[in-house]
Amino acid sequence: AQRTITGQVLDGSGNPATGARVHATSADGMRYFSRVSVNAMGSFEIHVPGDQAVRLVAWREGDGNSPTQDVPVAMNS
Repeated sequence: AQRTITGQVLDGSGNPATGARVHATSADGMRYFSRVSVNAMGSFEIHVPGDQAVRLVAWREGDGNSPTQDVPVAMNS
């Protein structure tokens, strides 16, 4: 079964990070699950396996060497 995770990606100024992508992997980063793009408000909805902890990483092209946000998500979140 799958579960849905929703969220919002903001830039360093607190504005929606339009054009960012959110990648979902296993908690250890070894398995890739899916990727979605955020909307104009920076919001996203991503579907991941319901029986595993996942890691979300947001990335936006053009941000150079800006750090990405790595967010662990437990199975019961």
